[in-house]
Amino acid sequence: MDTLLLFLAALLAQSASAADPGVGSPVVGGAAVEAGRWDDAAVLMSNGLGYCSGTLIHPEWVLTAGHCLSGGPPDLVVIGTKNWFDPAQGHRLETAETFQYPASHATYDIGLVRLAAPSVVPPRVLAADCVVAADLVDGASAWIVGFGATDEEGRTFQPLLNEAVTTLDDADCSESTV
Repeated sequence: MDTLLLFLAALLAQSASAADPGVGSPVVGGAAVEAGRWDDAAVLMSNGLGYCSGTLIHPEWVLTAGHCLSGGPPDLVVIGTKNWFDPAQGHRLETAETFQYPASHATYDIGLVRLAAPSVVPPRVLAADCVVAADLVDGASAWIVGFGATDEEGRTFQPLLNEAVTTLDDADCSESTV
């Protein structure tokens, strides 16, 4: 069974900057998501525009990349849409507060958004710590899911995308340009 790494979704929407080669290569591409799949994917919105992906992990919590919260909290989170240009498809919720992992740009790029009201969309069921640790080994199968650029220049945006990937250990990931 594939390990789901939907929390990496934000990497599709907000990939590493080309101006900072130390951060790593951006994640681009993927295939359009089929109806009924990844319904817990979320779009963070500010001033009516989607800018980052996330995952509903609890009826009131969305997991996203920490750097997605650097400019302040999103106005809205839309859960369940397959097209970030048409957020009316999904469940729109205001946000209550956000939490960004300390020094998330240099360490763990993790952020949390607490919703002002519970979502009606079922959240992603995350595995217990011991299961995740056992499954997240070098070479494990996983999925990345999110909205974002489909070319390396970041010019093209498409509906929700997914891609099967193979995990790397920390050392290989730090050295990888793939």
